[in-house]
Amino acid sequence: MKKCKITVLRREFYPDLAAEYIPFPDFKPCEMMKEGDVFLTGGPFGNECPAGFCAMAW
Repeated sequence: MKKCKITVLRREFYPDLAAEYIPFPDFKPCEMMKEGDVFLTGGPFGNECPAGFCAMAW
């Protein structure tokens, strides 16, 4: 089983781009992940979203 390690290095939010490309009103920065968080993917090919990982970031 293959895995991929994902480390959150930096969180950024650009309100102008969010307003243009995200179809949800009042979209705000994700609070699920913080800088320094580490995630490991799963699945037989290592391409499954890790538990606790933000679906919009995935």
